[in-house]
Amino acid sequence: VPERAPAYYALLHEWMLGGGSSAFGLRYLSVLLAAATIAAFIAVTRSLLGRSPAILAGASAAVSPFLIYYGQEVREYQLLLLLALLEIWLLAALVRRAVFGWRWVVYVATLALSAYVHYYALFLFPALLMAPLFLSASRAIFWRNALALACSGALFLPWFLPRLTTLATYRLFTAGNL
Repeated sequence: VPERAPAYYALLHEWMLGGGSSAFGLRYLSVLLAAATIAAFIAVTRSLLGRSPAILAGASAAVSPFLIYYGQEVREYQLLLLLALLEIWLLAALVRRAVFGWRWVVYVATLALSAYVHYYALFLFPALLMAPLFLSASRAIFWRNALALACSGALFLPWFLPRLTTLATYRLFTAGNL
């Protein structure tokens, strides 16, 4: 589907080779992603707030109508949420450690992958850019993070640039032209 980012559908294609194309087989991927998302909620909350809030976050995520609904859909939203949580967790770890190395490469790869999963992942980028300022990080961490976001954006450009012409065909709906 050219209007959609390709990563989830490539993953789903590979999943179908092993898990089949039945409704159960297709939805099972989302179920596994939902379980991993609950674990990611716990990990992110524990790294930022501690153990007790992490338990509460995990329990809340497990009964969340959003996660339950999208945990049964054959769509990319569950993977998008999982990757967003992974990005937050990685950035929090990078801010605390303040080292340059392989963790930054994993962070860039996760950012780029999330953009290839769904275009809405790009809306998280400004928040991730500003996060080191609120996590009391040094300026060096802020600039490394900005460079990581720019690199991930550059990795996404080969897919995105040819689709700009598609964006031009969409007409904005406003009260003035309905």
